[in-house]
Amino acid sequence: MNAAVQQKQEAFEAIDRAAAAYAGARDELRQALLNVREAIARVSEEHRPGIIAALDQAVNAREHLRALVDANRAVFDQPKSQQLHGIKVGLRKQPGQLTYADEQAVIDLIRKKLPAKADGLIKVSEAIIAAAVKALPANELAAIGCSITDVADEVIVDAVQGEIDKLLTAITSEAATGSDDFKRAAKAAKGLR
Repeated sequence: MNAAVQQKQEAFEAIDRAAAAYAGARDELRQALLNVREAIARVSEEHRPGIIAALDQAVNAREHLRALVDANRAVFDQPKSQQLHGIKVGLRKQPGQLTYADEQAVIDLIRKKLPAKADGLIKVSEAIIAAAVKALPANELAAIGCSITDVADEVIVDAVQGEIDKLLTAITSEAATGSDDFKRAAKAAKGLR
C-alpha cells in the first residue's frame, strides 16, 4: 500500500473514531434529557392535585375580579386601566368594525368628498381600504356613508408577563398526556396568561 492510500486510511479511521465518540456523547445527552423529562413527569404527577386546585382558585379569583371591574366601570373613566399587584385591570377600547351598506357607493363618496385621500383609502381594484377608512374622523366617515360599530369598552384583566407564565406554559404543554381534570385545568389556565 502506498503512502497516500495509507494516509487516507488512517485519516478515515480517525474520523470514524471521532464520529463514534460524538454518537456516544449524543446518546448520553439524549439519556440525560429523557431522565430529566421522566423526573419532571413524576414531580408533575405528584403535584397535580395541588396544581389543579391552584388553577381553579386562580380562575375563580380572575372571574371575580372581572365581575367587579365590569360592575364598577365608572372607576375606570380616567385612567382606563391600572396595574394593581402585577395585574392590569380596567377597560380597553375595542377596535370596532367598519360598516357600510354599499361598497361602491362609499368609494364614489370618497372620490367625491375626500379626493386628496382617495389613493390611500381605496385599493386600485376599487375596494375600500377598511383600516384607512376606519381611521378617518367621524365627520368624514359620516360624509362617505360609513360608521364605526362595536366600539364598546371591554373588561381587561391581564397578568404582567413573568416566571409563573413560563411555568404555566411548560406545565400545561404537558397536559395532553394527563388526566381529564388536568386537561380541564390546563385549558382554564390559558386564560390566566
